[in-house]
Amino acid sequence: MSIGAQVDDFHQEIMDMMTIKGDAISGSVAFYDVFPKLKRNFKSKAIAPEVWQQMKGDEKQQVNLYLDQAAYAYREYFDQAGIQKLTEFYLSETGQAYAFGEQMTSDQKSNLTKFLATETGQNWMSHKTEIEENIAEARKDWTAQVFKDKMKMLIKQGHLN
Repeated sequence: MSIGAQVDDFHQEIMDMMTIKGDAISGSVAFYDVFPKLKRNFKSKAIAPEVWQQMKGDEKQQVNLYLDQAAYAYREYFDQAGIQKLTEFYLSETGQAYAFGEQMTSDQKSNLTKFLATETGQNWMSHKTEIEENIAEARKDWTAQVFKDKMKMLIKQGHLN
């Protein structure tokens, strides 16, 4: 296996872990949040509902683009083994409860404490703020680009005139 393939595999593993922990869901929500803003800009135009629906058709590709961009936040602080351990954690009931901010049982709290005591957990806690800030910045940049691309699409279709 070439080094390039390893980097690609590693990046995909990060994106998969992010999906498990809910980042694809938040990306999807952010994608759909673009459309009310677009509609405000084109409120005086009679744009058919089918046009809006068609513009939402690339949601999966757009969310994957967001995950691809946001994954770099983890590359800076985790190696492949660390990402695999994060993935294992987020696949657990405890990890899911933690990722989605759910109330935890006493067993889950104990499991969380154990995870956070590991090298991976300590690394996460040491860099959590930076990672979350970098992900938020990636989401902001990505949603701005989605907005611009969708606006250009509407203009090309003649909806500005």
